[in-house]
Amino acid sequence: MLLTNSAAAPVANYIPARFRRASLEDLTVPMRLQVHEAAKAGKGIVFEGATGRGKTHAMCAVANDLGVDGFVAWLDFLETIRAWWRLRTDDAHRFDPSRWAERSRHLFIDDVGTEESRSNTELGAEAFAQVVNARYKAGLVTHVTTNLGIEELGKRYGDRTVSRLAETCVWVQMTGEDRRLA
Repeated sequence: MLLTNSAAAPVANYIPARFRRASLEDLTVPMRLQVHEAAKAGKGIVFEGATGRGKTHAMCAVANDLGVDGFVAWLDFLETIRAWWRLRTDDAHRFDPSRWAERSRHLFIDDVGTEESRSNTELGAEAFAQVVNARYKAGLVTHVTTNLGIEELGKRYGDRTVSRLAETCVWVQMTGEDRRLA
């Protein structure tokens, strides 16, 4: 399935095969309680933690539970924006991340904060702020995974963006060992 907005580049919107069977039963009891708390309050979830802590798995479990078939890998989204703008067509400037972000009730964004290059960081800061702001104003639910703590997110994406996430999301800290290395 592809997400688009009028005159916009398509953005892959699917749960990777590895996580299609992810279930809330895979999560710890305290984490399931946080997920249920968020759902009951109509809030999204920010899964925060170091690499390999199960953030993407947990987010896909929530998506599967809600029956939402998809999420966006943040770096892929940024590359889609960059590729669309490189087209240099009359429609290229019309790809608006905020318009795209309003397309679904739940949006799952994986690996926010992983952009390493300076140009990606600048583009990421602007795009993420636009996406969060658009969803905040529209009252839509946003779910995020990130390796960055709340202070680091604020430095990279701005205090306003983090404040809006804090208001509209339950923050779940993912700790423990790297599950892939264990």
